[in-house]
Amino acid sequence: MADQPFIPRGLYNAGFEHERVLENCPAGEPCEATTPADLAAYLEQMAAGGFNLVQERSLFVADLRAAVHANDDIYFAHLLWSDPFTEKGHDALVAEIEEAAEDPDVVMWFGPDEVDLWNDWSTAAGIRRLLRGSSEPLDSALAANWAPPVEPYLPADEPAHDPYALPFGAALDATAALPHGSLLYEALMPTIYPLTSGESDVDGSYWGTARVSTAAELGATALPVLQMVGISSMGLSQPTPHQIRALIGSSMAHGARGAFYYTYISDSPASVGRDGWYAPDDIEAFAEYTAMHALQDALTPVLFSAADESSGTDEGVEWRRWDLDDRSVVLIVNARAENDDIDAAELLPEADQLRHYQSCQAIENSDLELDAYQVLVLEGQ
Repeated sequence: MADQPFIPRGLYNAGFEHERVLENCPAGEPCEATTPADLAAYLEQMAAGGFNLVQERSLFVADLRAAVHANDDIYFAHLLWSDPFTEKGHDALVAEIEEAAEDPDVVMWFGPDEVDLWNDWSTAAGIRRLLRGSSEPLDSALAANWAPPVEPYLPADEPAHDPYALPFGAALDATAALPHGSLLYEALMPTIYPLTSGESDVDGSYWGTARVSTAAELGATALPVLQMVGISSMGLSQPTPHQIRALIGSSMAHGARGAFYYTYISDSPASVGRDGWYAPDDIEAFAEYTAMHALQDALTPVLFSAADESSGTDEGVEWRRWDLDDRSVVLIVNARAENDDIDAAELLPEADQLRHYQSCQAIENSDLELDAYQVLVLEGQ
């Protein structure tokens, strides 16, 4: 992976809670068809859906770590969340960072989750200091805005304990917190939970996909946390397969370079006989994840090119365009539950020829009807 572009697609609760999946489907229930036989099959199923990053290596037992090491398609986000300001806590975190950094399957650090919700910026800043070494901006912030509650243990000559400078990121709730997060994190992860019914727009609320643009405009890698399961306490519905397609597509249109998903495994809702929720049990929805992740992978030559990017939206139809030397590629997303019409020639006005990006099928008439939640990728030359 070191020599190849990597689009992170991470999963909350996919690691340390895996035993629920292997053990909680009663005999004879429909969930038997999607219950993996063992850890290796569990990770293979995950990779088949296009997911590649499991959260919280620090909480994994030895057999799960070994299974990830044996799978060429799955990697770790190592969770760092402890007290960096006492000498004992400092030394324990340093040892943990240095050990995890040498694990070839660790590709990013996951910092204190929802640090803005818990108003614990000081812990995040202290962990950043251990990863990157002491610096005037961090030390000034810790002496003022993000001061720890007690006199901290802060060696003046703190070195960087991550020699590989792996990206550091964490979920953030408030849009106003994203600029603060950009001072600490290379990856900003705004939570995107917009779906309250099967008719919800994916970009029609405070928790909509437009928050990805805010993160991307701050110069960080935008890895939104996308709604994968209904959360009854928040009034959130279970995403439909078509909403999943638009949620991922709209996030990309706003500048996302991957995503985390909440949540792969949970207590509720129960489904297909299982005592709890497991994403692959919803076969049609899981197929949409697979298809959209395959589309992201097909766009790798564009996403990692030196193309000029532009984007826009018009009453729920969103687009992102990449202009390369002799061609342009445009991602078009209908973020709403209603059909809509577009003129593709208006998005690619310089193109003499239009075609579908993946199939190369020519487009003779640029007036196109977009179904609800549809995603298109077109190319023009």
